[in-house]
Amino acid sequence: MSSVMKGTDVGQPAVKSLPLWQRIASDLERLIDEGEFAARFPGELELADRYGVSRGTVRKALQPLRDRGVISSERGRAPRVIDTVGASSYGPIYSLHETVRGWGLRQTNVVLRQGTTRHERVAAKLRLPADTEFFHLARVRLADGTPFAADRLWIPLETARPMLNADFTDVAVYQQLRDKCGVTITGGYEELRPVIADSTLAQALECEQGTAVFKNERLSAGPVGAVEFRETYIVGERLSVVRSFGKGPPPERADGPVDDDEWWKTVE
Repeated sequence: MSSVMKGTDVGQPAVKSLPLWQRIASDLERLIDEGEFAARFPGELELADRYGVSRGTVRKALQPLRDRGVISSERGRAPRVIDTVGASSYGPIYSLHETVRGWGLRQTNVVLRQGTTRHERVAAKLRLPADTEFFHLARVRLADGTPFAADRLWIPLETARPMLNADFTDVAVYQQLRDKCGVTITGGYEELRPVIADSTLAQALECEQGTAVFKNERLSAGPVGAVEFRETYIVGERLSVVRSFGKGPPPERADGPVDDDEWWKTVE
């Protein structure tokens, strides 16, 4: 059985800076991701006893999970986990770090910038005050030593302060966020579009200036709302990501192209 917080035992000291209900919500999210409650989700009284807190605190911790549809909310019925399909080690959101490792390659990072900053546009994306202070990380990502992506991300410093001195050489950001800050990424949205690499980006990615790359903007959320804004630039010829969709098993996939470059000219 997975470990669980009990009473005032709330894990690493950095996590203690979060409100108690938020720590409990994050811990429940972790346990759900690990499949702890696949068969049965405990009721409010049981959770109150488990964590040594009031029922009101438990209700506050459960509310963001109910709001996002992670657990059910039906009058007169015990809550249950609605869906845990597709969860990664750091929450139900995919990680390029895990993707590259899954290919049997070593994913490492060259950190270009790590510290604090303020950014009005990012604050607006996360619906935070314009003067919000952020933890900022910029890095080049390597697969067996070859650059395949560069990204920069912003997380509110109030959440990510324990990550200021973390080593990101070969560790996923979401792992550090979970382990050091007690926050699990649970979802978000992305916008992917092609752009042209300028001289600075081309130098970082070791590609020709003018190379077409994918720009991926990601807004990530945790148990209590928006957590991270990230921009990732990916060299298309060095990385492809295959994603299945839906809850049913995907059909068997055959490799290789359709091998008909003229087909689109006949489409009306």
